[in-house]
Amino acid sequence: MAERGTSGPERRSVRAFTRRGSVDGHLLVQPGASTLHSLNAVAERRSFLMLHGPVCCEPPSAFDGSVLAIAPDAILCVVELSEWIPRRGDAFEAGRFRRCPVRLQLADLVVDGFAHVPQGTNALERLDHDRHPFFALTSVSAVGPHSHVTAPFMAIHRRHVELLQRIDPVPADDTEAAIDLEAAD
Repeated sequence: MAERGTSGPERRSVRAFTRRGSVDGHLLVQPGASTLHSLNAVAERRSFLMLHGPVCCEPPSAFDGSVLAIAPDAILCVVELSEWIPRRGDAFEAGRFRRCPVRLQLADLVVDGFAHVPQGTNALERLDHDRHPFFALTSVSAVGPHSHVTAPFMAIHRRHVELLQRIDPVPADDTEAAIDLEAAD
């Protein structure tokens, strides 16, 4: 497991998805800051998100190279490419939240993942507020016509979410449960 440094900006390997494709590069973040926090800070205060090289675009383009500035509003979502695993947070604080499975449409990507929402709240209402441009999903699978991505974390730009659905667990069929109880007798 890789460890993050404690002094000076860190280079975090990320893949940013846009409607035209994806861009791989290094995002400079402050020590201890999350990728989500860094993306929201840039989106709220800057005109461009700087990805440092080597930058690689898919499909390949004239923009491959050393540094690339991307308008935050053009970003659909971002995944980390590093092997870093965040340390566990405060168990009490984590207990205030629950994982809620959701599915959403971002351009031509269908994304399944988990939103972490406070106990007793509705995930759709929670994700509907616009406090920050980006929100996080965990344990993500994203499928599109030209890509399939799985990641432990994805930052989603809420302005690009076209459809959002809470995925409810399938309730057990009472008939099957009754048959299983009769068979046990």
